[in-house]
Amino acid sequence: MSTPAAAPPSQRLSALDSLRGLAALAVILYHFTDHFSTYCSRAGAAPWFDFASGERGVDLFFMLSGFLIFMTLDRTKSTADFVFGRFSRLYPTFLVCALFTFVFARVMALPWCWVSNRDAFVNLTMLPELLRAEPIDHVYWTLQCEILFYGLALLAWRFGLLKRPLFALGAWLACEFVMHYLQAAAPEGSLQWKLACWSGTLFSFRYAHLFAVGMAIYDVRRSGRWTVAHAGVVAAALYLGCTSSALPYVSPHWIVIPLAAIFYATVAGWLPFLNNRALVWLGGISYPLYLIHEVPGTTAIHDMDRLGWNPNLAVALAVAGSILLAWPVSRFIEYPAMAALRGVWKKLKTRRSVGAVPVITAPLLPE
Repeated sequence: MSTPAAAPPSQRLSALDSLRGLAALAVILYHFTDHFSTYCSRAGAAPWFDFASGERGVDLFFMLSGFLIFMTLDRTKSTADFVFGRFSRLYPTFLVCALFTFVFARVMALPWCWVSNRDAFVNLTMLPELLRAEPIDHVYWTLQCEILFYGLALLAWRFGLLKRPLFALGAWLACEFVMHYLQAAAPEGSLQWKLACWSGTLFSFRYAHLFAVGMAIYDVRRSGRWTVAHAGVVAAALYLGCTSSALPYVSPHWIVIPLAAIFYATVAGWLPFLNNRALVWLGGISYPLYLIHEVPGTTAIHDMDRLGWNPNLAVALAVAGSILLAWPVSRFIEYPAMAALRGVWKKLKTRRSVGAVPVITAPLLPE
């Protein structure tokens, strides 16, 4: 099966940026509407819509991560290049957003997102759950998933497993199936249950089906054609996405199927409207937007509700305010810091005559 005629690579990547921006916006609308009653006091006050399905934007984040990390590793020359590339892309923005959220919660005396100084320090590792610390912001749970996936993908690359990606993905999905079976079959709190939980976290089994969809579609794009093996891996991943309890959202699990279809259509260039400049711009600020929206946004909605403001207006202003917060972080921190750090890294490599830093395209949201 041949791949369809697609747009030029640059356009495809722009469309993926837009898709990431829309995924971030979906998650924000979920937080600001579905959770409305938990932080607003007026009985019956709620926006006219409840975007419960918006949480499935995380599915798209993980598919994007699978695609883009495989693409990055495919162009990477060394482990150090990959690690530093991911650090320069993610950490400066995360540090600024985490510190802002921590200080904001302290200044505003918000008990629902109050963390100790010790837990705040542990958050700087981007692995708070693994290190038994409360997250500064609950949306940061995806960062740990991303970091662990990066490590697993890097190991697969180092040991040559990505030279046969479909075999590796098939084995990974089989492990996910076993992990879910062992966890479901064991009493909660038992040793078997705990081992299944830990393996699901450490080896990214909980979300392997989502990462695998992105990786398989990248391999299709790279090879220029679909094969039976590609279709089998994607079908197995979607089956796990429809039946597993890894993402027990309000919306039906089968939604992963149309999301995967949208993702492939974007990669194939079938959705040219995603090359819209406004959507691409939204995708460009989506990382800080995702990291910084929840605490100040929900606080603002709570205060506007207390003052009797219309809930629809409150949600709209919170979304606009989140974008206004994210833009300067992206404009003055995210991309300048990434460029500066990669410039330093390139100079260090030049001095040591190790070689050039590979170009790592398509900024990634932990994704």
